[in-house]
Amino acid sequence: MDKSKLKSAVKKSSLYGGMTAQENDSQVFPTNVPSSQVEMFDLDIIKPSKNQPRRLGKGDLSKESLKSLIDSIKEFGVLEPILVRPKDNGQYEIIAGERRYQASVHAQRDNIPVVVKDVNEQEAFRLAMIENIQREDLSPVNIGICFQYMLDKKICKNLNELAKQIGVSKTRAHQLLGLLKLSEEIQDLVCSRDRFVEGENITEGHARQLLRLQGEEDQMNLLNKILTQSLSVRKTEEIVKILLGDTEKPIKTNDFRLISKYPDWKVKISSDNEELDIHFSYRKGENKAKFIANLKKLLQEFEEETLVE
Repeated sequence: MDKSKLKSAVKKSSLYGGMTAQENDSQVFPTNVPSSQVEMFDLDIIKPSKNQPRRLGKGDLSKESLKSLIDSIKEFGVLEPILVRPKDNGQYEIIAGERRYQASVHAQRDNIPVVVKDVNEQEAFRLAMIENIQREDLSPVNIGICFQYMLDKKICKNLNELAKQIGVSKTRAHQLLGLLKLSEEIQDLVCSRDRFVEGENITEGHARQLLRLQGEEDQMNLLNKILTQSLSVRKTEEIVKILLGDTEKPIKTNDFRLISKYPDWKVKISSDNEELDIHFSYRKGENKAKFIANLKKLLQEFEEETLVE
């Protein structure tokens, strides 16, 4: 083995602590783990989890998709431990790191470095979700599918708890769940920004514009235009506004009620069903701290009103 290559690979991954990536397969868990906690387990006592976020979200674990990782593991071994939890009969279930596990199997490795964490199923799924989200390794639709699973299985009681557990805002969680309203055909084409290829797939921004159209036929027609004409999100938004027949729709009563709590503010409001623009006038000499505090309160109240709908 080329020692200079191995040295470079180890340096990039900061072995078992503060790790970045091995072939774009970075791991958030565990971080800064003492080497004494890292063990070598035979692959045959480790099993994938059926509730792994990548599996629930239709993530790609095929040998073809793992090729670069397999090649890396063949040459350098697994530089980052996977996270597992104990199961019955001396078996262990993967919490995080299934790509490394599957790639190790394909690379015909006998064992793999692991860190054992004794947690229940709910906590294991939460840790796996956080890892995938922090690595931005799942598409927005995949994350939405996992969020829905957490709500359905009562891993989180409601949207507020889910957002807090995962570490995202309620608005962001609501947006990701909203993508599941699209047909499966459209969902399968939604990708993360770093995997966007014009004419082949669409971003979350495109998908959110498609959601504004009520009929699936209209959505599919516009999807075809996005792909064949390589439309940007901005251009897609302009087309949606034309299809809806109105670029400025009146704001909802609830929004007026919220604003009315602050009658001294000079406010200009416009809405197009997707975005709400609020312009505030702030005069020199006014209590800036009070203004900012009220503004934060208003935004929080508006967010809560929106999520109730």
